[in-house]
Amino acid sequence: MQNRELDFRVFAREACPVIDVRAGTTVFQLGEPGATMYVILSGRIDMVNGDKVIESLGTEAAFGMMSLIDALPRTATALVTEDAQLAVIDRKKYQFTLHELPSFAIFLIQTLANRVRSTARAL
Repeated sequence: MQNRELDFRVFAREACPVIDVRAGTTVFQLGEPGATMYVILSGRIDMVNGDKVIESLGTEAAFGMMSLIDALPRTATALVTEDAQLAVIDRKKYQFTLHELPSFAIFLIQTLANRVRSTARAL
C-alpha cells in the first residue's frame, strides 16, 4: 500500500503550479494575508519571526497552511535560504485535497503540531 503523505506530495508536484525561487527571496511576510500554501519540492525555507528562525524546512515539507485554515494573516516570514522549487496550493486546491485525500488533514495536523513545538523551543 502506498504512503498517503507521499500521494499528497505527488499530487502537489503534478497538479499544482510550480515556481522557482532564488535564495534570499521572501515568499511571504509576517502579517500579510495568505491565500496559498506551499510544498517544497527542492531547496530550503526558513520560517522567521523577528530575528528568530522558528524552523528550517527542506524538501517535501509544507508551509503557509495556517492562513488557509483560519483566514488570518501570516504568522511568520518565509525566507528562501537555498534556491527552491515550490508547488503552490491555492484555496480551491486546498479544499479539493482535503476532500479527496483525507490523510492530508492528518498531515496538516501533524505539521502544525510540530510547528507549535518548534515555536515553543525557539522562544
